[in-house]
Amino acid sequence: MSNSVDRLFLALEHAAAAGVQRPRMRFTGITVSLSFSGAEIYVNSAIDGAYLGKIVGNGFSKGSKCDAGRAASVLAVMSDPLAYAVAYGRETGSCSCCGRELSDPISVERGVGPVCLANYRLSDLPVGATPPELVAEEASFADPGGSLSFSPQQEQAIRAVKAWLADPNRKPFFYLAGYAGTGKTTLAKLLAADAGKVVFAAFTGKAALVLGGKGCSPSSTIHSLIYQPKEDASGIVHFVLDLEGPASEADLIVVDEVSMVGPDLGKDLLKFGKPVLVLGDPAQLPPVGDEVGFFTKNTPDFMLTDIHRQAADNPIIRMSMIVREGGKLPYGEYGDSLVIRRDQLGRNMVLGADQVLCGTNKTRRSKNAQIRQLLGREGWFTEGERVVGLKNNKEKGFLNGSMWTVQEVDFSDTEESQLVLFPLDAGMAKTPVEVRTSHLWIEGREKELPPSEAREYDPVDYGYVLSVHKSQGSQWNSVVVLDESFVFKQDAARHLYTAITRAAERVIVAR
Repeated sequence: MSNSVDRLFLALEHAAAAGVQRPRMRFTGITVSLSFSGAEIYVNSAIDGAYLGKIVGNGFSKGSKCDAGRAASVLAVMSDPLAYAVAYGRETGSCSCCGRELSDPISVERGVGPVCLANYRLSDLPVGATPPELVAEEASFADPGGSLSFSPQQEQAIRAVKAWLADPNRKPFFYLAGYAGTGKTTLAKLLAADAGKVVFAAFTGKAALVLGGKGCSPSSTIHSLIYQPKEDASGIVHFVLDLEGPASEADLIVVDEVSMVGPDLGKDLLKFGKPVLVLGDPAQLPPVGDEVGFFTKNTPDFMLTDIHRQAADNPIIRMSMIVREGGKLPYGEYGDSLVIRRDQLGRNMVLGADQVLCGTNKTRRSKNAQIRQLLGREGWFTEGERVVGLKNNKEKGFLNGSMWTVQEVDFSDTEESQLVLFPLDAGMAKTPVEVRTSHLWIEGREKELPPSEAREYDPVDYGYVLSVHKSQGSQWNSVVVLDESFVFKQDAARHLYTAITRAAERVIVAR
């Protein structure tokens, strides 16, 4: 085992030397990260974030939350970490180093993307070495020791959902609500095990990727689950309801991060006549506008409020609990996460994050402009520009809040641009779309457009910095929050809580 563990230390050390902040690797059920000193590797559960222990030398020192089943799983990964990296990449389609979606077959085969391959110096990564005990390993993480321990409240929720599924006259959907850390996803996985063929979905590709990383597979965006692209006679691609697609074959559809689902998408999802279990968090900001909140405008069918004991050890969950309960986050470290003064926020922190969030549109516009300047971008749009959709056009697969990169700039003048966009959200159908946008949306002056003219556009804005409202329904591994929650007065706590819980692994709150 010594050589294998040495190889794991070397890979993480190479990544740190290459400038990767807090380098980590992902395996089925495990996330490992290099300590600041470089002398230890921290091990956390990928299911609930619980601290499992640390690797020191070639040994594993388990933490108090690591039972015998989990310890055995950690040791199994330590025995051949590179083979388990291959297994993770093949199983999830995501890079075992950075967590991003793998797009080419060679990378999927290796389990690592080309940039991480260089940063972690994994060119000797064995291909095809899938450990035979992988299936048993996955089961031990989903159910350490052979049986999960549920709180009385969680058991009540399980009974309530099972009763709904068994009712021949059931209503079309069941709204299972709960705070971050109450175990909504864990319960959904358990219920799915007894429900036949189950598909998981989320509003955005990033949220779908996080869902898949928690063992909920197959997972995708709602849009790619229920629509299919069709090319018309003129060669234009439209998305139409796929009544014979994966959703039509499911016995149960589970939808996470459901707050941003609007009436069009929600009604189309219910047209399949399948039971739909939706998961949401009422402690988040209420969605804004008529195009969202189709499911969450209803009273929850069951509300989970008790934080699971293992989830309470997750620094992000702990931060969210402090905020939700009306407390103020002290400055300092929370595991990998930080609460710092705004003047301590450095360029590398911002550019190294998967997403930056803020509160006001004024800040969003100014910070987007600053980041574009740092990246050397000029004019209205350039190729490779990161943008966010501002309106729904389901026929194009263009959704409010969806993230894109500019593939081509067909036309641009002082008033508008015509762009070819490619999906940036992992999990979205990889179909480019052509949009025409007015620059008034970038300037915050879109209300100056007559309604008849505004309807002709599929507007976008820069996506380097998003408002917390716009971020709802999505999640990223690493998030920087420019905390402006004070602006929202009575909703200040909900605003910051929503921002913090957009992070899956690390959050930096700067205020």
